[in-house]
Amino acid sequence: RPPRSWAVGLLCLSLSLFWLQMATEAASHISGGSESTTVALLEQLTEVFGKLKSHTEASLQLQSGIQWEDIKVHFLNLEKSYRSKCDELEEKQKALEEQKAGGRRLIAEKEADLSAKERASVNKLQELKDAAVSTLAEVRKKYNVELSEILDANGSKDKKVKTPTDDTNTSLPSDEHNSAKGSGKPSEPSPVEVKPRPALKELCEQMDAKGLLKYISENSKKLAGFRDELCVALKCATDPARFVLDSLEGFFPDQLPGDINYSAQGQRRSCIVLMEALAHSIGMKEPGGKHPWSSEIMEQAKAIAKEWKSKIAEVDLDASDGYSLEAHAFLQLLTTFNVDLVLDEDELYKIVVAISRRRQTAELCRSLGLTERIPGWYPLRMPQGIIIP
Repeated sequence: RPPRSWAVGLLCLSLSLFWLQMATEAASHISGGSESTTVALLEQLTEVFGKLKSHTEASLQLQSGIQWEDIKVHFLNLEKSYRSKCDELEEKQKALEEQKAGGRRLIAEKEADLSAKERASVNKLQELKDAAVSTLAEVRKKYNVELSEILDANGSKDKKVKTPTDDTNTSLPSDEHNSAKGSGKPSEPSPVEVKPRPALKELCEQMDAKGLLKYISENSKKLAGFRDELCVALKCATDPARFVLDSLEGFFPDQLPGDINYSAQGQRRSCIVLMEALAHSIGMKEPGGKHPWSSEIMEQAKAIAKEWKSKIAEVDLDASDGYSLEAHAFLQLLTTFNVDLVLDEDELYKIVVAISRRRQTAELCRSLGLTERIPGWYPLRMPQGIIIP
């Protein structure tokens, strides 16, 4: 390094001078000053001095250009820069590791959420499948029962509604050998064994007409699922016929015509359902023959039919557009209880047209013998586009 070179030069020069002095003194004592020896020493001294001079000039050049402190500071700055770069790389590596860990956690959460949704979808699909299978089974069971009853009804030719052209002395027979209450047993066992739900069975056993009407009205959307159960549950009543007739009380409330609220309409639908269920429950296979109703029940049903006939005359049936609940209930009452009631042609026409768009109309007309009794207007006088087979 420069300071050290300068010191070495000075040391060398001092030694050379000392050596020259000692050599000169020695030569003087030995030979009295030999000129050749002195010349040789001077030559050596000249050579040493030249080397010293060259070292001195190099040291001066270094001192005038680069300082040692500058070199030291330069290397310290390089070390500091390297350390800063290393720290920056370590921070980036740490952030990258955290980002990777967050990504793995997010993927795990997404997989867990997807798995939960998949399980929920599978469970929901299974529930829908089970519900569909149950509905199909109920519809199939209902179809089998109703198809058998319709086929039996098609073979019946004797059940009629009287008109003024009929024999007024002819009346529908009744079975006086039934119980005094008017209840009867089915002529044939039900083709499908059905067990009614406890609520229906309890209401029928208690002869709770209002409670049963309320139950049917509140569960009207599920009617297809328990219609067959209702037919069986009615047999649990002490007197099914009287039970159903009692439920018809208040069918025409003391209100102005047309002022019927939604609750009253729901009650009327429930009454129709009850009369249909009663007809199915007793298994009336031959409506023109023996009937399970007692004379007392027949008289009560006929009295209700007469009252309804006068009430219907006050109702604007044309406003129902073929969906009249009043006319439907009236014809169902005549069908279920085999009521012997005289109706003229215009009355029949008005009532049938009032229910012409209901699905039960064809069966009711066939059951009452309208297609045979009044061929002069049926189906020619039906509204355009409405044909009842």
